[in-house]
Amino acid sequence: MTEVYEEPTRIVTHYFDNLADAVEALEATERLSLGVRLHNRTTPETDSDGSEILAEEWVVEVYDAPPIESEEDENSEDDESDDD
Repeated sequence: MTEVYEEPTRIVTHYFDNLADAVEALEATERLSLGVRLHNRTTPETDSDGSEILAEEWVVEVYDAPPIESEEDENSEDDESDDD
């Protein structure tokens, strides 16, 4: 028998310029029993003097249910832990 898995639906994506605000959003999703994915990225921005800089931002994706890791994700985590 094959299990049918439906991907959770993304409700909203928030972008934060600091980790503290991203963590606050994570805590809110936990209280509401929602799913969440968190990652950071760098984006190019223009400084006040006109030079380009890279700014770090945190991305919080909120889902209607917790995302389920694929077998491939689990295997890559096992590989990383073997390196220790």
